[in-house]
Amino acid sequence: FWTLENHVLYEMEVKKSKFVVRAWPVSSGSEALELIKEASDPGASHNCFAYRIGSSEVPLLDDGEPGGTAGRPILSAIEGEGGAGAGKRFLVTRYLAASS
Repeated sequence: FWTLENHVLYEMEVKKSKFVVRAWPVSSGSEALELIKEASDPGASHNCFAYRIGSSEVPLLDDGEPGGTAGRPILSAIEGEGGAGAGKRFLVTRYLAASS
């Protein structure tokens, strides 16, 4: 499996929505939840996340997106990249573009 050594930040725009992706290495659920709290933007449309600690701790949140359409795909991306046993935490923040 792979691990993260440092914080990673990636931004992109898709269909009038801006997405900000943050990823950090973590070693515990409490550390992951603290990072989620600090990095979440209350002004964003959604702050969705997933993380995996070892083989059993796998919390995720859709944060108002339709059920199963945000947290589960984030977790699938973690697992699909060889991250099943690693401590990683991802937060995807979505901003809807203002109507013109």
